Amino acid sequence: IASCLVGSEMCIRDSSLTSCNVLIGRIDRPKFVCITVPVRLKTGLKRSLSISEILALRLERKISISILLISFFMAFMFRSFKMIIISLIPNLLPLIVTAGLMGFFSIPLKASTILVFSIAFGISVDFTIHFLAKYRLESIRYKNITLCVYNALRETGLSMFYSGIVLFFGFAIFMISNFGGTVALGGLVSATLLFSMLSNLLLLPSLLISFNKT
Repeated sequence: IASCLVGSEMCIRDSSLTSCNVLIGRIDRPKFVCITVPVRLKTGLKRSLSISEILALRLERKISISILLISFFMAFMFRSFKMIIISLIPNLLPLIVTAGLMGFFSIPLKASTILVFSIAFGISVDFTIHFLAKYRLESIRYKNITLCVYNALRETGLSMFYSGIVLFFGFAIFMISNFGGTVALGGLVSATLLFSMLSNLLLLPSLLISFNKT
C-alpha cells in the first residue's frame, strides 16, 4: 500500500484499486473539552464548576477587594461617602462597557482575557487618584467647587490624556499578533483604557460638580 498527498487530500492507494479513498473528510474535527473542577460552596454542598465559572468567581473576588481598597483610600482622603461613589463610577463604567463588548463579540472569559479587567482597572484608578489628589489640594485653597474642578482639570487633564493615548497604542500593538488570546487582550485593554480616560476626563469632573451642588 502506498500513500500519496494530492493537494489537501490524503489518499491511500492500493495496487488492486483504481480509485482513491479520501480520508480527510472521515477524520472528525477536534472538539473543545469542558473541564470541570469539583468545589465546595459556602453552603457545604459540592458541585462541579467549569473553568469559565472559576475564572468569573476569581474576577469577582479581585474586583471586590479592589473596590474595598479604593473606598478605604477615598474615605481616608476626603472623609466623605459622596467621594467614594464619585471615585468608583468612572472606574467601574469602563469595565461594564468592556464586559458588554466581550458578550457582543462572543469573546470567551479565559485566562488571557480575564487580565483585561485587572490591568485596566488598576490604570483607571491611577487616573482617578491623580485627578482627585489635585482636586483636594485646590479645595483647600478655594471654596468654589467649580473653580477647584477647573484648576484640577487644567493641571492634570493634559498629562492624563497623553498617558491614555500612549497606553492605548501600547496595548493596541498586541493586535497584530498571530495568537488569538494576545489579540483579544490587546484590543480589550486598549478599548477599556480609552473609555477610562474619557470617563475620568469628562465624567469625573461632571460628577464632582453635580454631587457637590446637591
